[in-house]
Amino acid sequence: APRSLGGPILVAVDDPDAAEGALHVADLVARRDRVNAHLLGVAPPLALPTALALPVDHETLDGARRQQLQARLRAVLSRTLGVAAYWSTEALVGHPATTIARVGRERASALTVLGLPASTAPQRTAREDAALQIIRAASGPVLVVPPDTAHLPQHALVAMDFSPASRQAARAALALLGAGGSLTVAHVQP
Repeated sequence: APRSLGGPILVAVDDPDAAEGALHVADLVARRDRVNAHLLGVAPPLALPTALALPVDHETLDGARRQQLQARLRAVLSRTLGVAAYWSTEALVGHPATTIARVGRERASALTVLGLPASTAPQRTAREDAALQIIRAASGPVLVVPPDTAHLPQHALVAMDFSPASRQAARAALALLGAGGSLTVAHVQP
């Protein structure tokens, strides 16, 4: 039977410039499986000092930030993939991990894909920590992709404890493998 992800894909970024690899992988799967891919950008809330004497309209400020992020998302999508028939975009303001997990549940995403900056980028460690927060908050499988990725993985390792989550991860990993790819399932007996 053909391997298929069987549901929509959520690509979540807090920095659109680190999304290239995630966009390539998600687009390959979306086209192959004919599923929707949704690019979500999340801007963290602004921490304004309480001593600020100026009245601030948070709703207007957040709206402007969403519009700016939405424009950046569309630009990076166009620059990376060109015409993207299976894609939609959305920009939100909120805590990245909880917002991404919430949108993934609301959209019934079969997979969340996150992009990482280059290993030499100064923000790499912070992005890895953010990815771990998202993985903890997500209700489904999460794939973290380096920026220079342009193909589906050829090898996958799944840690199996026979829980529903590990079985779901194994199915998602199998569906993400490129042609001729191999899946290794590892279980450690306590």
